[in-house]
Amino acid sequence: MEDSRTASAPGNPRVTLGALASALAAFAFSLPTTACAIAAASAPATASATSASAAKPASSPATPSAPAAPAGALRSLPAFTLPDLEGKAHDSKEWAGKVVVLDFWATWCTGCRETIPVLMRLQDKFGTKGLVVAGVSLDKGPKEKVAKFTRKMKMGYRILWDADDTLSKVFGFEGLPSVYVFGRDGALLKAMPQYTAAQEKEMEALVEGQFQGG
Repeated sequence: MEDSRTASAPGNPRVTLGALASALAAFAFSLPTTACAIAAASAPATASATSASAAKPASSPATPSAPAAPAGALRSLPAFTLPDLEGKAHDSKEWAGKVVVLDFWATWCTGCRETIPVLMRLQDKFGTKGLVVAGVSLDKGPKEKVAKFTRKMKMGYRILWDADDTLSKVFGFEGLPSVYVFGRDGALLKAMPQYTAAQEKEMEALVEGQFQGG
């Protein structure tokens, strides 16, 4: 009688189920993990909040948060105001008439570090020609930790702070880094949620194209 732990496969009539499981595990492990889930930023805080709430009386369930905007819903640069790391508020209306690259990132996101060199190149090349590069940190704090990271990484472009994560649903992303490019008229040129290094050349070419002949 054939061993019940084997299965037939074309060209290999006796493939053990254990071998198949090992192969599937190896494949899963090899998948790219560049994008960082936003939920990871709030995990420690959530755990603490859960422990603290255990000692409190039960309350009515919280209202579920609104779902992220559907893919393709964003058409132009939304109106928003965020502070920089010195506490000065910046309104997106300040960027009218400029090409804008928005990079949503966090210090705990390892994949986010891959965007820094390309953003710096774009800032250095086109910053005086009408390009705005802004990195929006979704770190919960403390603010000095974010500031220290930006100094260490020599992030010479504008850094804004969205500690309350007010924009991920507006822009429609669920992972970091996420990059968005807008034209001088405010229209969305390209959305790159869960941006990866494979999109680097595409982003650079897109931005450079906005300044050709200028």
